[in-house]
Amino acid sequence: MACASSISRLPRNALLSALARCIGLIAALFALLLAEALPAAAQVLGQGGDDSVSMWRVAAALLVCVLLAVGGAFALRTRMGTGALVFAPPRGRRLKLVETLRLSPQSTLCIVDCDGRELLVMASPAGAELLDRLSPRETRPVRQADGMS
Repeated sequence: MACASSISRLPRNALLSALARCIGLIAALFALLLAEALPAAAQVLGQGGDDSVSMWRVAAALLVCVLLAVGGAFALRTRMGTGALVFAPPRGRRLKLVETLRLSPQSTLCIVDCDGRELLVMASPAGAELLDRLSPRETRPVRQADGMS
């Protein structure tokens, strides 16, 4: 019981990292044991034995490859900082960049959507400045350029 409570206190990244390391070590040990069990035999040319490969050897090699791939995937996920499992649903984003307009080589005008509200922001080397809070898109009239239909 004490072991289970101490595991639940560990951060998720630490658990995934430990799992990835264990899978990697098991796969490496299995590959080493497989190589030791099947030594190479020198043969004279033209006097080879059977050309077939054992199904057990193919299955073992496939298992090693799958374990290495899963361990590598978990290790990459923990290294990249996300810490989420591969099959976790993506989280919804609260910020969206709706549109940008370059005014000069060093200043940009941006429309940013934050929780359904649109903000007009000016970004320059001096910093970013909120210019205006825009009305929602549904009530805003749509303007068309001259000559376009």
